[in-house]
Amino acid sequence: ASDANATDVGDIDTATSSCAGTSSLTHGYVSGGSAGPHVDSVRKYAFASDGNSVDGGADLSQGRHAHSGCSSETFGYVVGGYQTDWFIHIEKYSVSADTDSTDVGDLSSSRGYASPVGSQV
Repeated sequence: ASDANATDVGDIDTATSSCAGTSSLTHGYVSGGSAGPHVDSVRKYAFASDGNSVDGGADLSQGRHAHSGCSSETFGYVVGGYQTDWFIHIEKYSVSADTDSTDVGDLSSSRGYASPVGSQV
């Protein structure tokens, strides 16, 4: 409703770089990243209250960084990325059941550091 400065409302439970964000109607999600070793967890935080993220119980098939994220109302998607080589995979995880990701397709070639067109699929 008005312009204002941002305020700190919480922290990610694992300090990471090059992670990807997705969201549901009620939560934000941070997947993967690099924290020394590559991170495979999906951390979540509630929109309704201030607080730190928690490990939501979902894991990616492998730790990675430099990947992209996008969302539908029911799934978070992780696209591409890097661990010891560039990924070609597209994975999805349920935002309602906090279940591990599954491979649902492949990119035409391996990629990283790319933003999907739009944030909703």
